[in-house]
Amino acid sequence: MAQRFAVVTCCSGDWIPFACVTLASAWRHFGGARRVETDLHLVTSLPLAAGDRALIDRFCQQHGLTIRVSCLDASTLTGLSVGFFHVSALYRLKLDALLPTSYERVLYLDADTLVLRSLDRLFDVALGSSIVAAVEDVGMLFGDPANRETARRGAGLAPEDPYFNSGVMLFDWPAMRAEQVMAKAIDRLAQIDSLYADQDALNHVLRGRWKRLPLRFNVLNAVDEFAALRPVIRHFTDHRKPWSSSCRSQDRGFRRHYRAALRGVCTDLDGVVAPIHVPLLTALRDRLWAWKVRLKDPFIGLSRKPRYQRRHRIRRLIIEAIRTTETV
Repeated sequence: MAQRFAVVTCCSGDWIPFACVTLASAWRHFGGARRVETDLHLVTSLPLAAGDRALIDRFCQQHGLTIRVSCLDASTLTGLSVGFFHVSALYRLKLDALLPTSYERVLYLDADTLVLRSLDRLFDVALGSSIVAAVEDVGMLFGDPANRETARRGAGLAPEDPYFNSGVMLFDWPAMRAEQVMAKAIDRLAQIDSLYADQDALNHVLRGRWKRLPLRFNVLNAVDEFAALRPVIRHFTDHRKPWSSSCRSQDRGFRRHYRAALRGVCTDLDGVVAPIHVPLLTALRDRLWAWKVRLKDPFIGLSRKPRYQRRHRIRRLIIEAIRTTETV
C-alpha cells in the first residue's frame, strides 16, 4: 500500500549524521498509526560515499527505522544563486522529481532542526486553498532592517506581505506538483541574485498561497525565549550548531541528544559532535543562565545589555500575542 505522508530533509555529505538525527526525531514524534503511514527521505548529492551509506545503514538499524536515500547531481543547479547558504540548500527545489507522486502531504525539514513534540496535529492542519503551511520568519519582525528589505526585494514582496521561513514546510503534495512550484522557484532564482536564495524564490512563487503556522512549529535561534514557547520544532539557524564546539550555552543540552543518537553510529563521535566537557567558566555561565530562566524570567536571553532590552520587550509582546491566538 502506498504511504500517505513523508518527511524529507536535504544536506551535503558532511551533514548526513545530523540529517539522520533530524529524521529520527520526526519519526519518534508520530503517533503509532501515522508512523506506519510515513516515509522518511534524505536527499544528498552524488556520489554517495560508501562510508556515508554505511553510516545511514547503521543509524537505521540502531534506531529501528528506514531512511530512503535519493542522490542528486548538484551540477544541475549550477548558475543559481545560493546567497548565504551552501548549494545543498537548493536540493529541495528538486523534491518533486525525487519523491513519489502518491503522497498526500510532505513535511520538509532543514537538516539543522529537531522535532521535540508530536507532529500529529501539524499533519492534520487544514490547508484549504494553500499549497504549503509554514511559520512567518521572525527575522522579518525584528531582524536587521537592511536584510529584511533585501529579502523582500528578492522575493518580490510588498512591505505588507508576510514572509515565511522555509526551514519547515508542510506541502499539499498533489497541489504543489500541479502548480509546478519548484520549477517556478528555480526559474525565479535564475533571474535574481538573492540574499536568501531559494527561500526568497519560494516566497515569491507562494505569495498568498501559504498558511501561517504558530511560531512553535519553527523556533529559530533569533528567539532567545524559545524555552517558554514549548517548541514542537527547534531550528538552529546560525553557525553555532548544537553539535559544534561554538554552540550557544542554552543549546548545549541538545548536543547531548546528538551524541546519544549517534553513539555507535559514527566511528569518530568526537570528530562529528563536540565533546560535552566545557571549561569551568563556561559551565558556571550555563548554570547562571539556567537559574535565571528557571527562577526569574522564562523569556530571558543571555544578552542583557541596555541596547537589547527594548528588543527583548518587543519579542515578549510578539510571542505572547502569538501564543494567545494559536489554534494548531
